[in-house]
Amino acid sequence: MAYGSDPVSEGGPQSAGVPARLLRRARLTLAFERAWPPFVGALVVLAVFLTASWAGLWLALPGWARAAGVILFAAATLGCLALAVRAARVPDRDALARLDEDAGLPHRIATDLSDGLASPDADPVTRKLWAAHRRRLEALASRLRVSPPSPRLDAKDGYALRFGAVLALAVAAVAAGPEREARLFAAFEWDGRADSAAPPRLDGWINPPLYTRVPPIILDLQTGAPDRALRVPVRSEIVVRTTGGDTIETRVTGGLEKNVGPTPSAAAEHRFTLTGDATLGLQIRRRNRTITLAAIPDLPPSVRLAQPPSVDAKGMLEVVAGFEDDYGVATGEVAILGPVRDDAAGGAKAPLVPAPTLALSLGADARAGEVRSVFDLKDHAWGGAEVEAQLLVRDDAGQEGRSAVFRMTLPGRPFTEPLARALIEQRRDLVMDPGRRGKVLEALHALMIEPARFTPDPTVYLGLRKASRDLRRAKDDPALLEVADWLHAMALAIEQGSTTDAEKALQAAERALREAMDRGATPEELKRLMDELRDAMDRYMRELAEKMMRDPNRQEAEQDRDRSGERMLTQRDLDAMMNRLERMMRDGRMAEAQQMLDQLRNLMRDLKNARPMRDPMGREMQQALDELDEMTRDQQALRDETFREGQRRREEQRRNRQQGQQGRQGEQGRQGENGDRQAQDGQGGGLAERQQDLRRRLEEMRRRMQGMGGEPEGLGEAEGEMGRAEGAIGRNAEGEAVDAQGRALDNLRRGAREMARRMQERGNQFGEGEPGGEPNGEAQGRADNGSPDRDPLGREVPSREAGDRARLQEGGKKGTLELRAREVLEELRRRLGETERPQGELDYLQRLIDPRR
Repeated sequence: MAYGSDPVSEGGPQSAGVPARLLRRARLTLAFERAWPPFVGALVVLAVFLTASWAGLWLALPGWARAAGVILFAAATLGCLALAVRAARVPDRDALARLDEDAGLPHRIATDLSDGLASPDADPVTRKLWAAHRRRLEALASRLRVSPPSPRLDAKDGYALRFGAVLALAVAAVAAGPEREARLFAAFEWDGRADSAAPPRLDGWINPPLYTRVPPIILDLQTGAPDRALRVPVRSEIVVRTTGGDTIETRVTGGLEKNVGPTPSAAAEHRFTLTGDATLGLQIRRRNRTITLAAIPDLPPSVRLAQPPSVDAKGMLEVVAGFEDDYGVATGEVAILGPVRDDAAGGAKAPLVPAPTLALSLGADARAGEVRSVFDLKDHAWGGAEVEAQLLVRDDAGQEGRSAVFRMTLPGRPFTEPLARALIEQRRDLVMDPGRRGKVLEALHALMIEPARFTPDPTVYLGLRKASRDLRRAKDDPALLEVADWLHAMALAIEQGSTTDAEKALQAAERALREAMDRGATPEELKRLMDELRDAMDRYMRELAEKMMRDPNRQEAEQDRDRSGERMLTQRDLDAMMNRLERMMRDGRMAEAQQMLDQLRNLMRDLKNARPMRDPMGREMQQALDELDEMTRDQQALRDETFREGQRRREEQRRNRQQGQQGRQGEQGRQGENGDRQAQDGQGGGLAERQQDLRRRLEEMRRRMQGMGGEPEGLGEAEGEMGRAEGAIGRNAEGEAVDAQGRALDNLRRGAREMARRMQERGNQFGEGEPGGEPNGEAQGRADNGSPDRDPLGREVPSREAGDRARLQEGGKKGTLELRAREVLEELRRRLGETERPQGELDYLQRLIDPRR
């Protein structure tokens, strides 16, 4: 019997009886076991390369060393991969041997199944023996199997260096942080650009416009760009900056405009202004960042005439405008388009005097609502003319909103003298249409027809003749304007007589202060103008007093006032109004200061015209409110002293305990302590007496209030809290006393607000206010010590909202909160760009800029 190992003669391994599935699995298992070790070697080489890169190795090497290092790592990796590919080629005999080995049988079943007879011409007996042998082998072939692959890396890597490479890779990745990409690409920068000790830093932020009140947005460009579109207001400024001498390549798509301006030293910076939806692409050292911006549009403001224009009881023009804007209206005005002319008045000339400027009294944060503005046009040349007007508002971005055109008649100064009224009409006709000078001249001649009857005063007749002569000789508009001014001066002289110098000085001082507030003058200029107004007011009041002393009917008027119980306006009342006006300007509440000026002017007009209001009950309530206001201030001062006394007592007790621990002191020291303690006890007794006096004053006021419509809410509770504070001070329990005094203050303010509300309701029956005291609206503002303009202890603080609005209206001057914050951010970014600073300081600066990190 002869057989050999030539499987080809039998048709190959599959036809020889070895299942193809088992043979293929054996081949794959051997290929994995042989190729896995060199493939792991390639991975280890790659891990070492990444570890070296993230550790900053390439940053410390020149360009040629980086190139050599990259080539060496690449050659090692390719060599390991080549060995893996070569080891993956498994011949059939190795696969059959693996099947026999995994089967665990004493005979080589798979190998024998692949064998055949050595000679195809064997005798029948040999063939029968061979067939029996194959039947036996085929019966055992069902026990063939392939075990799972076992590369046995532990035998080839006895020191487990592969795990050390993985651990080093993880540590380097954490240490590199957001600079992983930059340090890795530094290995392929062979031109020496990355020779610095630190990779370039890329920072970005967005500065929204100041008027939007939106804080700056920090862009985290170190780790990656935002994964979603950022919604930012239109006209925002986008800033991207890098340090270290690198440049930024930008790609702009959409509404971004490049800004050209100075950049910080040692920094590459780009600034863009957002005009619409846009995409900004950035590239630095093969790092790509894309920022998608969605612009929040800034809609133009809208305005409408909420009510028809009207004239109030004082002859002031009153306009109520409704407005709306997404970020707030900055300025508004009533734009007068021109006078209404007759259809027959074709070819009319332009007026000699421009139309008056009527600025709307917009308050702080004027986003939406209605505003009521009052204008004094009594002395303007357009007074009494019918005009076409339009409301106009602008936001901080310069966008305008206009209302529909409407007609109105501008109120002028009322004249009761027929001649004065006629002169004012001729003055208005001459100013509004200089082409009508002929008709004006005829009217002046008509007024001089019968001087003995119509103009008995020689000065008036001479003034008319001068006006007529100047009008005939006028050759240009300035000469015509002089004639118009002369007619106006004559009308005023006829109607009111001559105005004193003190009154003119007061009007000039008031006008200068009002103009300074409108243009946003500096605090120093406002203080100077306020002092001038005080001086002018003092001179005017002295002049009124002297005039009153010369009045022959003065005694009769004083008797009438005494019988009616009316109270004269005192210097203290004027000083209170002036002090509050100065506080309003200092706090930035310009709109309220303008209203206070209007009230002061109306009060001076009432004094001049001698039109007192008769309301004895209102005066009693005003006097009680003044006393309650003074009591509130005294209680506040007493509370502050009680608090300081408690602090002093606690500090003395602490020192005594320390001295007790150190030992007993000399007799002189004990005598000094006793003297201090006696002085403190005496001061505590003085505080208790003052608190008792305040309580008694409040009790007396409550009794008087019973006859004035009942006691306001809160005064009874305030008296009870004062009694508790008095007892606590007697027990040297200053903390408990301060709490009780605080509750007493709250109740006093609550009672003052209730009393001011009653005065407001009563004032509606007797006019806007009392000449003998503050206007009711002012009393309400003074009594409301719990308003947002005061802190919990009752002390005044600047109005944040009104102050911010006033600063924004100044056009973004230095010193505003927004600009100061941006200056601080700019300084922090500049220091963050100085990479030579310690890493701890750089991390601290990064947290200051972006607290979320």
